[in-house]
Amino acid sequence: MIKMSEKVMKPLRSVRGQLTLLMVALLGCCCVILTWLVYRSTAQLLEVAAANSLRQGGLSIVLDVAGIERSILSDALVILVFVIIAGSCAAYLLAGHYTKPIKQLSSHMRELAPDSLSRPIEVESGGEEIQELVKSFNQMTGQLSEAFAMQSRFSVSAAHELRTPLAVLRTRLDVFKKKEREQKEYDELVQTMETYVDRLSSLISNLLELTETGELPEVEDVSLDSVIKTVVKDLEPVAHEHEVKIHTDIEPLTVRGNGSLLYRALYNLVENAIRYNEKEGSITIDLKNQDMAGMVKIADTGVGIAPEARELIFEPFYRVNKSRSREFGGAGIGLSLVKAILKRHGALIAVDANEPQGSVFTITFPKDGSADGEKSVDAKETSAEAMEKTFTEVSEDPSVDVAEASVDVEDPSTEAEEKTPAESAETDEQSVEQN
Repeated sequence: MIKMSEKVMKPLRSVRGQLTLLMVALLGCCCVILTWLVYRSTAQLLEVAAANSLRQGGLSIVLDVAGIERSILSDALVILVFVIIAGSCAAYLLAGHYTKPIKQLSSHMRELAPDSLSRPIEVESGGEEIQELVKSFNQMTGQLSEAFAMQSRFSVSAAHELRTPLAVLRTRLDVFKKKEREQKEYDELVQTMETYVDRLSSLISNLLELTETGELPEVEDVSLDSVIKTVVKDLEPVAHEHEVKIHTDIEPLTVRGNGSLLYRALYNLVENAIRYNEKEGSITIDLKNQDMAGMVKIADTGVGIAPEARELIFEPFYRVNKSRSREFGGAGIGLSLVKAILKRHGALIAVDANEPQGSVFTITFPKDGSADGEKSVDAKETSAEAMEKTFTEVSEDPSVDVAEASVDVEDPSTEAEEKTPAESAETDEQSVEQN
């Protein structure tokens, strides 16, 4: 009994059924009102005609008003029923025609799978609203497909980055236990373990920071010139160690945002420019307060950037030069973090070649007094997808990290990290046994 009632009610829950009922109700109301008006008008005319009946001699013409009214009413009711039935059929057919694109869209949605999200849906008919709906749905599925692909690549890269140091440590410990060792060898092992533990800790910290840049906390007026001066002061020892000179040309500039995050973004860029610069090289930092925007330029005298690497450089874990990056403990997350922070501040980052050599990073801040992060607190912003959203937005700007574009350097100390755990085990075993 319940199943039968469900079958009866199911068409009424559809858009087509509801539209049909609405159109039939409107048509019925119109027909009833029209029939009543016609009946009332006819009755009044008949009463007037009866009152003015003709009399000639003994002949009197009397109209049967009641009979005529009954005849008109019965004819009107028959016509009313016919019009309602015909209108109901027409309304049902028209509703089916206009809701057909919605049914097609629903059918395509049910057939979608994670591996077919990139295939667009096509609906042949439908009005402008339906076509806009299909277009928006295709855009959404395209973004989801890109997000899933980026998430898959990120998972593989993250697993590799976390697994490789652990595999190397495990291999060295297994090899180390095979025979007695001297105190010097124990000290070297402890130092190696500390290096890899620090690298893992840094990687995890960067990942956590990357996930926390979805919204800007504590949006306020930030003196960008003061932030740059602080970054330069904090990195002076590193620059001195690498024999790199830093030159600044800074104008006062205030932007809306979070000072701590802006410090981290600029710190990463300047640190990369120092660590991967040439010996006795230089870095020039310019801050210009222009009419429509504030502009920061960080120019170095490094090797420069390959044009083909500029499209992928902001993707997490991407490296142009893996051995050189690992030499300094890099995991390919620094620029992803920079890109995410700047995007939340409504800023753009781009890179060009420096003359005679090196690269120039250009950051453009808006002068409208607002940051994207400030809007995202008040407006719609999906915080659950903070990490995937950051990972899926590969930069369309020609931007690249100085750290990732350095020339290839053969570093024996990092070669084991580029191998599989089995190859690393074999290499480590040979090196330890030789000692």
